[in-house]
Amino acid sequence: MRSTTDFLLGIAVGVGVGMLVAPKSGKETRDELTESLQGNGSSGGLGGFIDQVKSQVNSLLGQAEDKADELTDDAKSMYQKEKNKYQYNSNVEDLADATKHGVNKAADAIKVD
Repeated sequence: MRSTTDFLLGIAVGVGVGMLVAPKSGKETRDELTESLQGNGSSGGLGGFIDQVKSQVNSLLGQAEDKADELTDDAKSMYQKEKNKYQYNSNVEDLADATKHGVNKAADAIKVD
């Protein structure tokens, strides 16, 4: 019997305290929420948040574009270096072949039958 009384007393005290410290009525809470979503509150609301996110996305996008340009320039530079190296090696091989051909031709001319 004592536990039932304690339980009911606890419920009554809880309801009483809840009514005393309840922040706002449902209508007041809905009105405040609507106001903050429309941006009429002190924090700028959802519109301010969206603007902040857009700003951050644009900043990151700019950084990504700069990095992409940098990497593109590096790739073009590396490609040009490799192309020049290939062309140089090709020219050296052509000169070596021409020299070998000239040496063989001179050797054939010097040969006495």
